[in-house]
Amino acid sequence: MSSSLFSSSMLGLTRQVARLNVVSESSALTNQIRHASKKAGGSTKNNRDSAGRRLGAKKVGGQPVIPGNIIFRQRGTHFYPGENVGMGKDHTLYALESGWVQYYQDPVKDKKFWKRTYIGVSLHKDLALPTPVNEPRRRAFRLVDTAAYKQQLEQSRKEALADLVAMEKVVQA
Repeated sequence: MSSSLFSSSMLGLTRQVARLNVVSESSALTNQIRHASKKAGGSTKNNRDSAGRRLGAKKVGGQPVIPGNIIFRQRGTHFYPGENVGMGKDHTLYALESGWVQYYQDPVKDKKFWKRTYIGVSLHKDLALPTPVNEPRRRAFRLVDTAAYKQQLEQSRKEALADLVAMEKVVQA
């Protein structure tokens, strides 16, 4: 009874439990009861959100672009494709030619869509867009001089034959 007297007086257990010697000193120290310290919060059904779609300008006015560079991602047509710019099926504007990005509005005010803002790619940094109506559209002609290409090809063939002949002479010797 001395051990149960110790556990009942020190740990504040009831007399009935102490008399039965059900709880020993070691088990009384490890069996603790926790009570809630906060009220349980209610659940909500609308606390989900999707990640942002990263829309907006990817290249701004004056920046250089190469063909295929994305210039502007948008939902709907906030901006319209200008010279040397294409539009994807999700209204993404991308460069068709190498050059510099320019944002501009159509200067002809009597047209139906005179408030539209266009994004174009100028072929030269100092070239202003849009080109006037009476001027031809400037294009980047990347032509290959076929005569010079054939001459260079023929020259490399002659050098290769000369090397082959020199190697045959070394083998025969």
